[in-house]
Amino acid sequence: MSDIPQFTSHYIDQHIGAQLRAFRKLRGLSQQQLGQVLGVTFQQIQKYESGSNRLSSGKLYILHQVLDVPLIDFFEGLEKKDQQKTELAIETAELVQCYRDISSYEKRRIILSLLKAMV
Repeated sequence: MSDIPQFTSHYIDQHIGAQLRAFRKLRGLSQQQLGQVLGVTFQQIQKYESGSNRLSSGKLYILHQVLDVPLIDFFEGLEKKDQQKTELAIETAELVQCYRDISSYEKRRIILSLLKAMV
């Protein structure tokens, strides 16, 4: 069991939570009002919206009905985020390989300093 990664806040949960917040605000509902519909506290709605707590499929289905939003809209844009993560991983691997291929310690330190300054 220790080999299974544990996620406290996954980017998918954060994305769905951000979508929930946007849809709730578009409908002019407070977190308290939405919580009453779902039978949870406004604090729980805050946790859903931040992505720190996951929405169950049942609650997500209720939200789609209450907010009058197609279910797929909660996932809108995830493909783009997945693509960006893949591109970043490839770029990172290329960068690391190039860095490793530099034989000069001094040149590596200069490049590292430059990268840190850019960030």
